[in-house]
Amino acid sequence: MRLKLTEDLLQELMQVKKAEEAVQAQPMATQPIIITQCISEPYLGKMFQLYQQHEHFSVAVVEMKLENDVELTTESVMGGINMNFILSGNLFSRFSQLPHDIHLKKAEHNLLYMNNTNGYHIFQKGQPLQNLHISLSEDYFKELCPPTSKTSERLHTHILKSQPALVSDKHGYITSHMQHAIHSIACCEFKGPMQKLYMEAKVLELLALQLNQFELQQEKKIICGNADKTLAHELQLYLYQHFLAAPGLKELAKLFGTNEFRLKKVFREYVGQGIFSYAQQLRLQHARELLREGKETIAEVAEKVGYSHPNHFSTAFKKQFGYAPSAVK
Repeated sequence: MRLKLTEDLLQELMQVKKAEEAVQAQPMATQPIIITQCISEPYLGKMFQLYQQHEHFSVAVVEMKLENDVELTTESVMGGINMNFILSGNLFSRFSQLPHDIHLKKAEHNLLYMNNTNGYHIFQKGQPLQNLHISLSEDYFKELCPPTSKTSERLHTHILKSQPALVSDKHGYITSHMQHAIHSIACCEFKGPMQKLYMEAKVLELLALQLNQFELQQEKKIICGNADKTLAHELQLYLYQHFLAAPGLKELAKLFGTNEFRLKKVFREYVGQGIFSYAQQLRLQHARELLREGKETIAEVAEKVGYSHPNHFSTAFKKQFGYAPSAVK
């Protein structure tokens, strides 16, 4: 069964838990609009959104776990540069003015220009989705990124024509550097002008990382060769599926038909971190999801993700996220 919703109906369903409206006497540059919304309906499931509207950009942190498949219709996506990062789950999108569907999977990102485009998204039931969406105004992007590279030139051309476009048909992969910036955005504790300054810095950091990655892809200057890139990608996907019981390095090398040295070197060059630190990161992210569900104790979650001592788990968790497991809500 697939439920069909419009954006207007979704907004009616979503309860505003907290709203900090911009005061007319103060410019938005110093007082952003911040809205926290949530849904908890038996037929629909649970959804949470933290939305921030700043002067030149907006940020939405979205988390959901649905009881039914949902098709969400968008009537008109306003003009702007859209940055999408999928931290868990899958997102399928189709827009009337784009020649290809967009299917973003866990740890993938893309960059696209949209302008008054209608379409729809499909969200799958039972699969937790975590998504960071950032939208930049056209003028802001043009001021920041002159058409000095193939990637930025492509976006400038489509903005000039008011023609929606994906930067690349091949999605990018979220690196550890990107993950750190995403975490900083989602967990920003600054308020007022400092919040705007901090958020803008992190948004621009993510934009630079995206543009650089797509530029390297287009120019075929990725450090790894095609065979190495395929190896790193396949190992990354394998770890997504087996991070709770990942075999040792020797077994992994045998499984992928290579030696341990090459496997470690290629994975670090392409993904940006070591194999087992990456697997540990996936385990800790899974642990955080379990703690948010609130069905198990910290000790039970620690054991489930491979830690025999809760204290060791708490130390690793705090190092990864910047706060203790007991602070998870």
